[in-house]
Amino acid sequence: YEYLALGGMVPLSADSIKLALDSVSKKIKKDTKIHLLGFAKIDRIKEFQKYNLYSIDTTSPLIRAFKDKKDNYFMPGKNNDLLYYTAIRIPQSTENLGLIRLIKNNLFSFEEVNTKEKNALNSLRRFDIGKAYLDEVLESLIAYSKIFLTDHHNPVKDNSEKLQRLYSAYKVLLKKSPWKNCECQVCKKCGIEVAIFRGSNRNKRRGMHNLYVFNNQLKKIIY
Repeated sequence: YEYLALGGMVPLSADSIKLALDSVSKKIKKDTKIHLLGFAKIDRIKEFQKYNLYSIDTTSPLIRAFKDKKDNYFMPGKNNDLLYYTAIRIPQSTENLGLIRLIKNNLFSFEEVNTKEKNALNSLRRFDIGKAYLDEVLESLIAYSKIFLTDHHNPVKDNSEKLQRLYSAYKVLLKKSPWKNCECQVCKKCGIEVAIFRGSNRNKRRGMHNLYVFNNQLKKIIY
């Protein structure tokens, strides 16, 4: 065989993948090309240069845009690594099942949920054009977060730690405003919207941005 693909890499650590490659390399010709299925560890890819690693594939940057709870918005780091930001969750009040349950159980009125949703969105958009202060935006985001983090089975559950983590992550994201320094078409056209975790279309656009950043960083490392 001139070209072999190795699967099952997604759940493995970099060290485990190297163990697999060590074993496989002993059984194949030195010039046999190797493809890794589901390999996204570009921060450690230099450690794999001793193998005849010809290609890789991964959907991780795309999927993490809407499945990862905190590291779902990629940006390039200083040393060819990746920086991870937390996209701002503003679920749709008319479509999010969790919010609909809260309203049906009379824990919140639709008017309150809808108003705080709009306040969160409007404050972000005003911030992006320099018409809102950071503290004002964070206050509106946390006010809405308090609602959608409420457990309809246990509405008195303390979510203060979760809210504090969100506050810190959102503060870092907004202070950096990474979308303003990105050259991809998604960030250029969408602006702050790319950093909002809301709806499939928007989240998948952020996924395409992540793929763009991932690909550029991979090229820098390899070449």
